[in-house]
Amino acid sequence: MSNGLLIVDDDPTIRSIIRSFVEAQGYKVCGEAADGIEAIERAKELQPDLILLDLAMPRLNGAEAAGVLRRSMPRVPILLFTMFAGDFGEKLASAIGVNVVLSKPEGLSKLGEHLKVLLNPTEEPPTLSSGCP
Repeated sequence: MSNGLLIVDDDPTIRSIIRSFVEAQGYKVCGEAADGIEAIERAKELQPDLILLDLAMPRLNGAEAAGVLRRSMPRVPILLFTMFAGDFGEKLASAIGVNVVLSKPEGLSKLGEHLKVLLNPTEEPPTLSSGCP
């Protein structure tokens, strides 16, 4: 992993919690965004290794943003971390090309498991590197 993760959630407290958890797992966070439009802009700028995306956001929701991101960055894994997982989330994810849908109530431990699989399936989490591109 070279560029890190982009965390997208409209709640700054949730973004902060996710960032702290991800960094404690040894991954780098290269940026954050508060809505789908900002997510697309930041992803183009930062070229993240993975995009962690909420579903319910203002301006452009996570599903709409994921569709745009999938077309412009087809190899970048997208993890939808949302309160709306369930059957609806799974069907939506399949339709828009999201790699994983994870329910926020499932917690951060499940998030850590999925990050490991998506970012480095055969290695331990990388050591933190300084700065973002």
